Amino acid sequence: MSFINRNAPQSIDDLVFPSTRTKEIVEDYANGDRNGHLILHGPAGTGKSEAARAIVRKRIGDLQGSPVARPVNGHGLTEQDVKDFENDWSFQNAETGEAWTIIDEVDFAGEKTQRAIRDLIDSNKGGRLICTTNNPHKLDDAFLDRFHKVRVERPTAADWIDRATAIMRREGHALDKTDLETLLDGFEGSARDLMRELEHYHHKLNQA
Repeated sequence: MSFINRNAPQSIDDLVFPSTRTKEIVEDYANGDRNGHLILHGPAGTGKSEAARAIVRKRIGDLQGSPVARPVNGHGLTEQDVKDFENDWSFQNAETGEAWTIIDEVDFAGEKTQRAIRDLIDSNKGGRLICTTNNPHKLDDAFLDRFHKVRVERPTAADWIDRATAIMRREGHALDKTDLETLLDGFEGSARDLMRELEHYHHKLNQA
């Protein structure tokens, strides 16, 4: 298994949010204290999709290999696909007592598909949606109004220190926070960029 796959977030505790309020809201959804439809929006690489998966994993179980609750992408999503969510929801409700669907990059869904999503929400078919988007301005107000809208900002280098330290120690490197502060000084990239940076450092340490 690759470095990046080994260290992919597995729970809410593995996610990094610069905003305490955003973290609290995500935790509320994961713990069942909030249950409405949710849309996570913000720049690319901020962990929106990982947060959506962590919420659903906590609520109804691990997504890996599951025929239900599978994340879908707004690109190419059709009205029929949206109708098929109802079948997934019926199965999930029978198995777990609740049902969720994740739609990544929902702004790529066409106008008719977005209307189908609105109709599904309004018909109250017993499931909940978590959508992610980098471009909320591409979604109309009527669509957005049906969701709890939460902006996810990109963490700073300082925000990443604890998570980065935990990852490197898990990989067998006895580093402290000072070491990681030096490594990440000036870092302004995405979560994906961070993992690439840590993977590179991991290989350098092994070679040394």
